[in-house]
Amino acid sequence: IAARIVACLVNEALFAMMEGVASPGAIDRAMELGTGFPRGPLAWADRLGPAFVLGVLTALQTDTGEERYRPALLLRRLVQAGRTVYGGGAGGR
Repeated sequence: IAARIVACLVNEALFAMMEGVASPGAIDRAMELGTGFPRGPLAWADRLGPAFVLGVLTALQTDTGEERYRPALLLRRLVQAGRTVYGGGAGGR
């Protein structure tokens, strides 16, 4: 359940980035302050690794057929490039 929640938060944050809503740092800070989480969703993405997040979302979409689990294009691009949100390597658990 925790992986599903974090993956969905990461995905929505990546959609917000793609739409130019705010920078990664601003998105993370807003979520930290607004929810009291220890780190923002994009920092979680880097810590877990984009490939892990993509795997969770892909499995959920395959299992449920629900569009809400459709991975953001930016997530797919990060995985293909072996990059993280904040520009490092692929990250990982």
